[in-house]
Amino acid sequence: MNLSDLTPPPRSRIHWLTPPADQQPLCSECAVRDMALFGPLPGDWLRQAHDFVSALTLPPGQRLLGRGHLGQAVYTVRRGVLRAERYTEDGQRRIVRLAGPGALLGSEALSGLPQVDDLIACTEVSLCRISLGLFPPATERGQAMAVPVLRQLQRDMDAMVQWSVHLTRGSARARLLQLLALLDRHAEADGTAWLPRRDEIGDMLDLTLETASRQFSALHKAGVVQVLSLQRMRVDRAALAAAIAALAD
Repeated sequence: MNLSDLTPPPRSRIHWLTPPADQQPLCSECAVRDMALFGPLPGDWLRQAHDFVSALTLPPGQRLLGRGHLGQAVYTVRRGVLRAERYTEDGQRRIVRLAGPGALLGSEALSGLPQVDDLIACTEVSLCRISLGLFPPATERGQAMAVPVLRQLQRDMDAMVQWSVHLTRGSARARLLQLLALLDRHAEADGTAWLPRRDEIGDMLDLTLETASRQFSALHKAGVVQVLSLQRMRVDRAALAAAIAALAD
């Protein structure tokens, strides 16, 4: 991950989408259209998609999909952060992915396969649920709609590889710094980000609870991160970039 990757994507000034009563999100007006699944499609295609798209909101801690679930829809994240959890053969939890705005979830349903991981909301999350009926096989519409899905799947696969490379290898300090950079990229418009519990940090970085706590306390003392509440923090981006650069010295 390059230092340039630490700069969060530009944020729209448009308010987050409030779905109308019929639960048909207007993708053309979505504040994350540049990251949304069907954002690049022309308006007439978007209007055709409305019958297959509904909006939902999850509170922190609620499960979106459970392991083994056979889905009839895929989901895109408009706001908030979810985590993908799986368990090792000896029963230890591992958090293998964080999904923020623009991410595609439940893609196993496209192949008729059961859900691989538990998907749980870390913050309040706003999503779009997209019925598989939007992708009729052997039709022009189905093929057109499948293109952005496949592109997003590739981006998500690349993100999984980056997670494995940067967040589960190297020193404990290096792993935590990369995690803070990722969480900061998913920060809200006010600059605050989700603060995981220490055990969750350990499960993401493959560290013991004690090591995760010690490393976080050191970065907090150094001013890299400011704890605002039990679940919210603010990252000092300049201090974070300097700390990552110092690892290479």
